Amino acid sequence: MKKIKSSLKNVRDYFLNDNLTKLLSNHIDNNLCIDIGAAKFEHIQWKTFLLSDQTKWIAVDPNKEDLTYLDHWRWNAKLNVENFALSKNGGLMDFYITNISTGSSLKKIRIDESMKNRIDEKYFYPVKKTKIETLSTLELIKKHWKNRMDIFLKIDIQGYGLEILESLEELIKKNVILGIEIESSLYSKPVYENSSKFSEISQYLEKFGYELINLKVINLKKNTNKRNYLPNECDSVFSLQQNKLQNKELSSKINQICFYNCYKLYDEILNVYNEYIDIQEFFKKVNKKKEFENLLMKKIKHF
Repeated sequence: MKKIKSSLKNVRDYFLNDNLTKLLSNHIDNNLCIDIGAAKFEHIQWKTFLLSDQTKWIAVDPNKEDLTYLDHWRWNAKLNVENFALSKNGGLMDFYITNISTGSSLKKIRIDESMKNRIDEKYFYPVKKTKIETLSTLELIKKHWKNRMDIFLKIDIQGYGLEILESLEELIKKNVILGIEIESSLYSKPVYENSSKFSEISQYLEKFGYELINLKVINLKKNTNKRNYLPNECDSVFSLQQNKLQNKELSSKINQICFYNCYKLYDEILNVYNEYIDIQEFFKKVNKKKEFENLLMKKIKHF
């Protein structure tokens, strides 16, 4: 019965999806999507990649119970499950298990005095400290990455995002990673001790030629009746600057516009399409040029 429900959901997600997403998903090539902190559900925002059988999808989380949804995978993307905690260098590390499992982290939980009236301590406490064997992020990528593969990263691991990026600096410098979505704190005093802030992550990525393309602020819904909530954390999205695509292969340029499509950045898709003749020639070769242009322009007019 579960397999039947999974198949029906897959059919529903394909046919109820917009035509531009379906068209683009049919022309994705040679990419690796890594969901670091994959608890509870797949990263549905990246449906363009999930629909493609040319996507290698890596779901990473140390808690097996939080990955049971993967038992009935309903997407075309080729799934690989890694039941590890990732760290900068690998090895045995302290791990702090929170009352609600999704708050667990390699970072110690310490609620600053200035934040005590704002934070729901029941989410975190009681905290159980244990030891956990971790795998370095670079080692994981080398296990799955093949030559010419573009990499897309989603990182949601409770304050440890910058360390993950720093461990991948050789790939970031070479612009092998085309897109990144990363969760980070907006507090002046983050709950996770020495955790990375949005400003630090932004500065780090910008120096290697990445730009912010999307920002979702998650507000703290407490102590107010008028929806003027304090900013809590954010999911920020970075992509390679468009001018750096000139040195990339055609497949990478198409993968990049697929990444833009995940965030409904249709003007950015049009900018890349107009800038690079090889993309236009590709859609002409596969007899999709007019269809692609019409679908894209409809999106731009609608939005």
